This record gives sequence, C-alpha cells and structure tokens, in this order.
Amino acid sequence: MSQTSSEMDHESPEGDSADRPRAPKIKQPGPFRRVGYTLFNRETRTGRFLRRLGRILLTVIGLVGLGMLVTYLLFYRPVEEQLSEARQTITQAREDLATAQKDRDLAIQQRQDADSRAEAAQDRLGTELTRIQLLRAMTSLKNAQLAIQEKNKTAAANAVTTAEGTLKQAYSRLDRINPDESASLQARFVLVRDGLERDLARALPDIELLIADLSRLDNALK
Repeated sequence: MSQTSSEMDHESPEGDSADRPRAPKIKQPGPFRRVGYTLFNRETRTGRFLRRLGRILLTVIGLVGLGMLVTYLLFYRPVEEQLSEARQTITQAREDLATAQKDRDLAIQQRQDADSRAEAAQDRLGTELTRIQLLRAMTSLKNAQLAIQEKNKTAAANAVTTAEGTLKQAYSRLDRINPDESASLQARFVLVRDGLERDLARALPDIELLIADLSRLDNALK
C-alpha cells in the first residue's frame, strides 16, 4: 500500500505536465509581408521615408495635373474653339463659293441662251427683211410686165431698175443659201435689160423666169 502511494507520488509530476496547457506556436511572417512592413510601416525609417516620398509624389502629380488642366482651359480650349470656328467659317465659305459658282454658271448659261435667242431673232429678222425685199422686187417686175403690155418702155425699164436695186440689199443673205444665186440673178437682169432695148416682147419670158427664181428663193426662206 505504501509502495503504491510512493509510485503515485513519483508519477504525479508527469501527469501534471501532461495536463498543463501549452503556448501556441507563433507563425513567422512571410518574406513579402516582411518587405512590406519594412518599406511602408511608419515605425521603420524606410517606411517613414517612403511615406513622405509618396506624399511628395502625389502632390507633384496633383500639381502637374492641375497645371495641365489650367493650361488646357486657358490656352488649348480657346485655341480649339477658335480652330473649330475657323473650320466652320471655311466650310461656310466653301458652300458660299459653290453657290456663287452655281449662280455664275447659271447666269452664264442664261446669258448664252439669251444671246442665242437674240441671234436667232436677229437672223429671223434678217430673213424676213430679205423676203420683203424679194416680194418688193417681184412687185416691181410685175409692174414691168404691165408696162410692157402697155408698150411703155420707159416705165418697164424703171420698174426693172427698181427691182434690181431692191435685190442688191438681199444679195448677202441670198449668198448664204446659195453663193451662185446673186450671180444668176444679176445675169438674168442683164438679159431683161437687153430684151427691153431690142424688143419689149422678148423681155417678157426673162422677166417671168426672174419672178419664178425670186418666188423660189422666197419659199426657201420661209
């Protein structure tokens, strides 16, 4: 019994040691955490330096950004607005120039059309005046025919001379139709005058042919 008590007394320290709570093991920080702690913790010299440096850099960056903003607002933005206005002015000027060119082209075309109409009207007027001269010459030649029938040589000669003088004003336009017309009519008048000098009756066929030529020319001018 005493031995058992002694054994129990001998084993009691081990039992107390087994029941005693153990302190938890402290986990060592990793290398990145140690570097971060050294560089950025305010309790380290390097951390304090880097913090001050970071604040200085942020201040410099802020000042630079503010300067850029002020520069943009005071210089670049007005210049950009002026450039935009200048571009709009150039665009408007180009549109105005294009409109002016269209108006000029239209005015030129209208003027050309008016000139063409005026030229056509002038040409038509000249044609009508030529027809009037042909009709007057034919009237004079018909008067010559009547004078021949009445045996009035002087009146017939005067009528033929009047007809020939009237046609001289029409020769320039008649040459546009046929350059040989003027020469043919002049030759025909020579025959008529020769006929009047020799025999009034022989002049009548030439006068009739001359009237037919003038009538043909009048129809060509219609």
